[in-house]
Amino acid sequence: MLHYDATTEILTLPDGTVFRAVSGGGRGARRVRRNGAGRRLATRLLAVDGERDWTVKATETRRGGPLPPGLYLVHPPSRHPRLGLACFLEPYPGNEMQGRDDFWIHGPGPRGSDGCIVPLGRPGQRRGLHHLMAALARLAPTTLRVNGAG
Repeated sequence: MLHYDATTEILTLPDGTVFRAVSGGGRGARRVRRNGAGRRLATRLLAVDGERDWTVKATETRRGGPLPPGLYLVHPPSRHPRLGLACFLEPYPGNEMQGRDDFWIHGPGPRGSDGCIVPLGRPGQRRGLHHLMAALARLAPTTLRVNGAG
């Protein structure tokens, strides 16, 4: 079983491997900017002052909160047209979803997270997302337990 603690922002695999991962409030966004020489630089926002209430659903003017606590079935990684390589998180029937849905584990992108889990990599490892997706391909389908925040 996988475990995600939304308070500490830690995703733990069954073998004890740990990833820093954010969820909700637009955290995990990757913004592209240019330096003084016109060279493109990618800057990843690890955390911003975003919504921390898991009951908040994203709207056009407000970012969604973290992933609601509960159990999720983690599907094997697949190519998502907007998210790239990602694992769909299917909520178990007993979860209180507050009308929220469509959660994934995926890499950083321009919008960050409205409740999806966005791994930020492992310290000292450049291919954190690829390592995680390879592990999830071996484990899936599996269960993810999410402890709440807020």
